[in-house]
Amino acid sequence: MTMVYNKSVSGQAAQPIALAGGYWMLIGTLTVSASYAAGGDTLDLTPFFPAGKTIRECVILSPIRSLNAEYDITNKKLKLWTINPAAATSDVAPVELAAAAYDADLTGSAIPFVAIMKG
Repeated sequence: MTMVYNKSVSGQAAQPIALAGGYWMLIGTLTVSASYAAGGDTLDLTPFFPAGKTIRECVILSPIRSLNAEYDITNKKLKLWTINPAAATSDVAPVELAAAAYDADLTGSAIPFVAIMKG
């Protein structure tokens, strides 16, 4: 399925914010599709990155409603990670979210989104 990124429309955050060393901050919201696909939901951030630049690194700073996110630059997908619910303790490696319909807390409203990217 596809996630939709909507850039912020207020103040300086309406455009990617230039940081030092070739890094940029992207601020906006995500709207998720009806279900999560194995390997991540399609999310192309390229149109929101400064023109003529290639995204070489991307770190998602904001959790996606308690899920950790990882941007797959090559495949333009956002992977979501969670704690293994079968684990006896919380000090285990995270697992990718299983392919399934999203919970209502993810689809109910736009989700704040912040990423730092390097071109």
